[in-house]
Amino acid sequence: MPRPEIELSVDQEKRLRGLYMDTFGTDHGALVLEHLQTLNHVMEPSHVAGCSHETAFRDGERNTVLKIMRMIQPFDETAYRTQI
Repeated sequence: MPRPEIELSVDQEKRLRGLYMDTFGTDHGALVLEHLQTLNHVMEPSHVAGCSHETAFRDGERNTVLKIMRMIQPFDETAYRTQI
């Protein structure tokens, strides 16, 4: 069963995104993120023919990196408020 997203206040979300930017917004962080994208199937299909467990595992890896990528995008407070 999927875990629901953790609901944060707008201030908590802004602070957390700032921490992600501190980590991945540097030259070194960008290189690490690029490496994570390669390792975790971000730019390729996560499907593995004949193996639903490996497909699910790869999809989880991929989703983790996609979440990091979303957290370093500009914050849209209006859109965020409509989600919580």
